[in-house]
Amino acid sequence: MTKFRWTRRPSQAWNMGGYMVNLMDGVEQLLNYWAPQIERDMKMNAAWVDRTANARQTLAAFVIRLSPYQVALIARQYMHYGKFLELRHGGRYAIVMPTMRYYYAPIWSSVKELVE
Repeated sequence: MTKFRWTRRPSQAWNMGGYMVNLMDGVEQLLNYWAPQIERDMKMNAAWVDRTANARQTLAAFVIRLSPYQVALIARQYMHYGKFLELRHGGRYAIVMPTMRYYYAPIWSSVKELVE
């Protein structure tokens, strides 16, 4: 078992709330950087043939602040039949989840760079 040793004075740890607020602000800005790219890729790479273009036009990616310590990146399809495009036909017409899976690694890398 290793012996516990302060690497910084305990008084420096008391500003953790301020650090978290600044960190979450940074994460929010970072996700706001990625959201337009995700939306653009979804609209450009959707595999279906447009009949009305409503499904493609209503693909969206945006960031919302859920609480002072929670930020969410939302990618979605606003048309009522969007869930069928995502889930039916073995996912052949899916675009939201495949795009998010593609962006997981680069987003996570940029978050890690932010905190280093």
